[in-house]
Amino acid sequence: MTPRRFSPDALGSAMREVIDHTAGLGAQPAVFALVPTSVLAELEPGLVADDDASELSPVQQEIDDLDEFLATAAWPEAVTGAVLTTQITVAPPADAASRQAEQPARLAVGVLRDGPRLAMMRLLTEPASDELLTHPDLAVDLVEALAATFEPDAS
Repeated sequence: MTPRRFSPDALGSAMREVIDHTAGLGAQPAVFALVPTSVLAELEPGLVADDDASELSPVQQEIDDLDEFLATAAWPEAVTGAVLTTQITVAPPADAASRQAEQPARLAVGVLRDGPRLAMMRLLTEPASDELLTHPDLAVDLVEALAATFEPDAS
């Protein structure tokens, strides 16, 4: 049976849910496995609301050390992707004419087993903003490290 492929939109929706869920964590990183909602509903019906229309459901993982997790993680086949989120500090551009201050932001990187990858962040401003920012060069190394957790073990 061919595994179901999920769109970048499904990844983005799951990442938005994770960013919203982790808003109060501060600098603490968090990792979430992404499982098809239909599979989760079959395995653990009490975890999925009857009206949940999302394609992917994030399931938070216990991690003590992020570097160790990224170096050793192996996902079961039911996990179709993952999201990692943490708080970062965004520095103003070096050529900024104004005196912009550094700003805290919530960064999320996400990958799907079949290829789609995305990084986005929300600036933690007052008043709170719902705007999510993304760029192809945002957190490339972190995206690659998370994607590597889905690569077959070379040993």
